[in-house]
Amino acid sequence: MQYRQAISILAAAALLAMTLTGCAGPFEKEYSYSAPFTYSAGAESGGGTEVRNYNMLKAALTDLMNNHREQGSFRFSSYNGSVPDDLAAACLEVRTVNPLGAYAVESMTYDTSRIISYYVAEVSVVYKRSAEEIRAIRGVASLAELENRMREAVLGFQTGLVLRIYSAQVNESYLEELAQQIYLSDPAALTAEPLLHIRAYPSEGINRIYELSIQYGRHPAHLEAMAGELSRQLHAVTEPISGESGAQTALQCAEALWDRAGGAGGEGESAYDALVRRNADSKGISLAFKALCDALEVECICVQGAMRSQGTQDHWWNMLCLDGAWYHADVSRFGGDRSAVFLMDDAGFWSDYLWDGERYPVCDGTLRYADLVPPASEAAASENGWDGGAAEHPEPVGPPPFTEPPQPAETPVRPPAETQPLPSEAESPAPAESPGPAESSGPAESPAPAESYAPAESPFPPESPVPPEAPAETKPPQPSEPVQPEKP
Repeated sequence: MQYRQAISILAAAALLAMTLTGCAGPFEKEYSYSAPFTYSAGAESGGGTEVRNYNMLKAALTDLMNNHREQGSFRFSSYNGSVPDDLAAACLEVRTVNPLGAYAVESMTYDTSRIISYYVAEVSVVYKRSAEEIRAIRGVASLAELENRMREAVLGFQTGLVLRIYSAQVNESYLEELAQQIYLSDPAALTAEPLLHIRAYPSEGINRIYELSIQYGRHPAHLEAMAGELSRQLHAVTEPISGESGAQTALQCAEALWDRAGGAGGEGESAYDALVRRNADSKGISLAFKALCDALEVECICVQGAMRSQGTQDHWWNMLCLDGAWYHADVSRFGGDRSAVFLMDDAGFWSDYLWDGERYPVCDGTLRYADLVPPASEAAASENGWDGGAAEHPEPVGPPPFTEPPQPAETPVRPPAETQPLPSEAESPAPAESPGPAESSGPAESPAPAESYAPAESPFPPESPVPPEAPAETKPPQPSEPVQPEKP
């Protein structure tokens, strides 16, 4: 026992002698990382943060970063472990694994010295982020809070956002899809789809800081002006719509959108492109239809899928919720058979369309397009140019009644029989060919009267009665009359 005490006293005396003579300690600069550390000889032996174990050491280093301090002093008294080894491991872990260290710290170096029975370590931190950037980090406690923070940033046309998230569900793909869903859920507010550039710190793990760079393709001020113009167009389109039911309202929205934007042959991918520029593809039409339905409080979502005839090319349409049941609606194909693309269930839509059944609601409603626009009425409207008015006119409107045409007095009157010239010798037919009384059954069939009547388009109906004196005036000449000029 006395031997151990003697050894301890000699070691302490030797260490004290080296300290007083200015000699370097045995652990100085042993675990430096990127730059040499200048030891402060004036450090007090009892100063600095007290550290007793590895977890306390990591917490002390993290607190140093949280406060954006460049220098820190740590006192290892009664430490449970190897100070040099743990200090090296803790600095490496905090700088590379800890989200804040991976995001904000460029380098972390340290120096240690032994003061009799304890160690003192001086830590130096070089930052790649400012104190303001560190304070701007927003912690997220749940997926709902994450969505709210993302929505606030996107709808406000913010260009950057830094979030600290602890979740096994969240990664880069999750954030990109969340931004897209926010865009699809409010196409009237966002006139351009936000595109994310994401960097995660660290690159792996469930506890990370995500730095989001948000791009819209236009300046935020321009986007706000576009949103105002889109709002005015939405009001102009929806103001005359007054459907008696959600289905009727949705149908009128679809018809108004088709009249304005037409099919999916355009290039724009936003509601602004469809309603303002009138040049959109199926995605732009789908977003515009949702914007119209939202304005009139009809539940509607956008669907991303494909058409079997188009292969792997993306195609967009909508799903409507009417009285608790869901239906498919593809306004971009309203130029064809509307009964095949509006108010359809999954079974009827599956023959032409493909979509992720686990991502979207099941469409099993029983209402159909024909229930809103009966086939007979639709055919009549198409033939006569009416808009749903076939029910008010069950029969086509015929020619005007007999009392409406001009009276017979207004038409050319046949001259009296006495003034009609007799046929000349050249024009007179042979007696056998001359029409006799037996062949003339009435004024309508007589050849001579036909030359004196009005043209065939005369308004007189065929069954019109002939005045009583007409037969006497229109009686053709007797057969003996054309033979009289041949007598000597």
